[in-house]
Amino acid sequence: MNPNFRPSYTYSYNLNVQQSFGPSVIAQIGYVGTAAHHLIDVRGINQAGLNSGNVGIGIDGYTYQQTTRPYFSKFPNYAVIFVLPRRVAIQCYS
Repeated sequence: MNPNFRPSYTYSYNLNVQQSFGPSVIAQIGYVGTAAHHLIDVRGINQAGLNSGNVGIGIDGYTYQQTTRPYFSKFPNYAVIFVLPRRVAIQCYS
């Protein structure tokens, strides 16, 4: 674990203003927004090849799909391998 790790957090904004114009007319304007900081990028680095399907090939019970994974020769029993390469530097505002 990185000693400088900072968890991600999100701010949500909601602002509404109403004004009454007489007994039967009301005007309203509003804003809704979200800002996320310190997002974590998770990548799957052991994805199977496209159109590999789930077809058995008779190699120790592994499917063709499993044998197309990049790390199959090193880790044949692992299908999904995730890495946390770095922080995402994107901030999203809506």
